[in-house]
Amino acid sequence: MSQITGRAFISINGSRLKSRPGATLNIGGFNRETQTGDDGVHGYKEAVMQPSVSCTISHDKDVSLKELADATDVSITFETDTGRTYIMSPSWLTAPPELNSQEGTIPLTYEGMNAEEV
Repeated sequence: MSQITGRAFISINGSRLKSRPGATLNIGGFNRETQTGDDGVHGYKEAVMQPSVSCTISHDKDVSLKELADATDVSITFETDTGRTYIMSPSWLTAPPELNSQEGTIPLTYEGMNAEEV
């Protein structure tokens, strides 16, 4: 029986983040929207979709909100516990980081130009 992905390890420029469960990766590509007419399905049209990585990290004394906010032109590595690794680069943080002091967490979303399986 084969292992199912259950964990992901996320790094920015080689520095591993303290990510919480539930990280997501979208490798980008095309959204396809079905096009129909009165006579049936005509086909589809494509729209480019950017790659993205979303995760929530734990906040401690070593995490700088300023450094996270200033992150542009970074390389994001998304490794799974089943042995697949993806690199998204160049990448940038899409919104300023927001610290939840009750949970001690920071949700992050990065988007980029390209995501490749390595």
